[in-house]
Amino acid sequence: MSGVLSGFIFYSKYNLKVSFLTQYINFITVLRNEIRYSQKPLVEILKNFRCENPLSKYILRCTEYLNKTGSFKKSWDAAFKDCGCLGISGEEQEIIKNFGSTLGSCDVSGQIHYCDYNLDMIKPYLLSSKEKRKSKGKLSVILCVGISVLISIVLI
Repeated sequence: MSGVLSGFIFYSKYNLKVSFLTQYINFITVLRNEIRYSQKPLVEILKNFRCENPLSKYILRCTEYLNKTGSFKKSWDAAFKDCGCLGISGEEQEIIKNFGSTLGSCDVSGQIHYCDYNLDMIKPYLLSSKEKRKSKGKLSVILCVGISVLISIVLI
């Protein structure tokens, strides 16, 4: 039984990363569309962003820091400083953090292009993570189940 649980813990690590990157891509897409069509300030767009997923806590944290500091870059950096606990690699964290450094510092068309650029940068990581989840996630479940069966046979 513990082998099965160990396998699912490894699988859930890959699942959490894929889920977070998917939510991040969806957020950037929604943000890009809001910037394009509503042309509201970033602060207002972030305040109106509501959803129930792991990403929403980072967006809420960014909004809180933004109210305190007034700087989008500092707020974004502070909000996403610990996203590595979701299984996000260093390169992925840099892409996410760098997004906040430029957004809000240029005109509407520049922000839209930067959202598109950020989406193009992060999508390959999502595809790679999905492949790893597909191959390594199942492998870890099978290995842990196999090891548990082997230990049970040896003990019997």
